Amino acid sequence: MKVVDKQGFVDDCARDHGYPLRVVVPGVIGARSVKWLEEINIIAEECQGFFMQKDYKMFPPSVNWDNIDWSTRRPQMDFPVQCVICSLEDVSTMKPGKVKISGYAAAGGGRGIERVDVSIDGGKTWMEASRFQKSGVPYISEHASSDKWAWVFFEVTVDICHSTEIIAKATQLSELEGMEDWALEVSHLVDDENVVINYTPERLVEVEKLEVD
Repeated sequence: MKVVDKQGFVDDCARDHGYPLRVVVPGVIGARSVKWLEEINIIAEECQGFFMQKDYKMFPPSVNWDNIDWSTRRPQMDFPVQCVICSLEDVSTMKPGKVKISGYAAAGGGRGIERVDVSIDGGKTWMEASRFQKSGVPYISEHASSDKWAWVFFEVTVDICHSTEIIAKATQLSELEGMEDWALEVSHLVDDENVVINYTPERLVEVEKLEVD
């Protein structure tokens, strides 16, 4: 899509957002939504520019700036599956009892979120969270009413009785085969059925001690 500005008025489009013209590519990482567009060329091979060849690629933790070989990885295109807990800070203090864990998940390439699971014991056990895009309407990834290009919200109510780590993970059914990329900061796991799973950074919960008379 070619975008003039978010409201359709050229004069209101800030240069930082790509004035006078930018491209928006749904389901693909933002780096491919080129700002300040001058021309579009259709070529038979991948662009050899810096941002396609030496940036936005995923490598395992063993790779560093001294041994990196950019040619061994494909450029990132589809937005990787994401899962974010929004209802808790990195470290939260609360009273023991029921707590609602909520957040959002999203996947690139127009693929829906198949499920979201939450763990309140650092990943030892998991429970499935409910998913929705519209309040009160359950989300079904393959249903015609579901928007695969948009965020999927999730929530689950849990009992917290002691300090712990809370983690959420989102799963998408990927049409890509043989994807073995690992992010430098976030792990993207692939099993034999091409299910891509993203784990959130853990949230530490400190439970206040109850005073006993």
